[in-house]
Amino acid sequence: KQDAIDKLVQRYTDDSRNMLPSNSSFIGFFKFIRLREYVSQKLESKFVKKEVFEQSIKQIKSYCDENNCEFKYVYIPASESFIDKHKYEENRNYVLKYLESENIAYLDLYRIFKQQENPLKNWFYLGSHLSDLGAKNTVDALFKKLN
Repeated sequence: KQDAIDKLVQRYTDDSRNMLPSNSSFIGFFKFIRLREYVSQKLESKFVKKEVFEQSIKQIKSYCDENNCEFKYVYIPASESFIDKHKYEENRNYVLKYLESENIAYLDLYRIFKQQENPLKNWFYLGSHLSDLGAKNTVDALFKKLN
């Protein structure tokens, strides 16, 4: 099942890349995608400290500054956020305030998903990867924010 998920993510990444103009600075993000696993760990994990998150964000921002690409952060909420509205609220607020303090543009998918009739349809099942619908909604929101 993980292989199918990885292929789907790759397809959406490729489709997104193909839709961008070739001179887009956002292409730099795709060249830097390897750090996503390091940074995208859930902040609420016992193993990821806020200092590690902040250091990671600063390293990515520095890399982007050095390579003349714009860094945009995408906040992807845990699916459980839509069952217990307050479960991850403190962490979400921390992340968004930190990004604002560092002048980093971000896309808050919690805000976008919560406007939908059933936000949980954006995941395969609780705590898992985004579903096809979730990936599509994410890409749509990214393009809307970028244009």
